[in-house]
Parts: sequence; C-alpha cells; structure tokens
Amino acid sequence: YLLKATFFGGYINVYGNGEVTVFFEDGLKLPAKYQISASSTQEEQRASIAYIMEKYADFFRMEQPQIALHTDYTYQYRPISTQQLYDQTGDSLQQILNYNFSYAQAPFDENGNLLLLRKINFLAAAQYLGDYPLISPEDARNQLLSGNLTDELQRIDTITPDMIAGSDLIYLT
Repeated sequence: YLLKATFFGGYINVYGNGEVTVFFEDGLKLPAKYQISASSTQEEQRASIAYIMEKYADFFRMEQPQIALHTDYTYQYRPISTQQLYDQTGDSLQQILNYNFSYAQAPFDENGNLLLLRKINFLAAAQYLGDYPLISPEDARNQLLSGNLTDELQRIDTITPDMIAGSDLIYLT
C-alpha cells in the first residue's frame, strides 16, 4: 500500500514495506560546497552526505550513522556513484541487517541538487521466522529413516529406504 502527502515543492510517499521517500520536484538546492556531481571525490561525497545527515537527522533517526559509498560503471565506463547511510549500532548481526535492510539514501541530480530523501526499513515489515539449520540430503535421509523428520508423514508407521526415491530440502515460510 501507499500513503502520499503533498507539500509545496514536493511530496512524501510512505509505503507498506517500510520505505518513506520525500521527493523534491525541482531538486533541493544545497550550498555549493555540498553539491555532488559525477566528478565529486569520495571526500566531497562524504562531506555532502554528512551535511544532509545533520540537517535531516530527525528524518533519518540513526544513533551512529555510517556512510557507505558505492561506484558502479556504465558500459561506456562512466562512473555512477551512490551514497548510503546506515545505523552502525548493535552487534555485528544488527549492523549487517541495517546495512542491507534499514538504510537511507539521498541522491543528487546532474545539477548537484538533492532529488529526494529515502529511508528504507524493510525490517519493520519483516517477521522473524527462526533460524533454519542447513543439513545435507544424506543427513535428512538418515533422520527420515530414524523417524525424526516425520511431521508431515505421521500416517506412515515406518519409512524404509526403498520408499525414498530422492530428496529436495525445502524450507517453508
């Protein structure tokens, strides 16, 4: 689902998956020293993102913001840089989850104007289902023959090797 609110100069989209995006229709002009272009150095990008993080701290709500810079290249070997913020609080697992599923972006247009602010928190819409142990097909076969994997097969008293034609390990969610 989507909730959309408009304001003078832009609009805000709030999505059901945990994403909130503030769009600036004509881009938001920043002070010249914080504008990012294709030729900006990593230091200039870091300074711009730090400025945006400080200016919009209430929107991002991160205790220990960490800047991650990425550069990909087009087929014409032109760099495409993206800047990402994530919260570096918590243990290693929480930091990995934040980096991948709960982060912020602030992309710029070709004139150095801020296009939007995006806060992604897919973890807000996720449900922890538990840790799934990974076992080999041989281990699964042995456990099935010993009667340990029979939740779905309760109507069968005994499972014999000749009843097993093959195996596929599927984890249901």
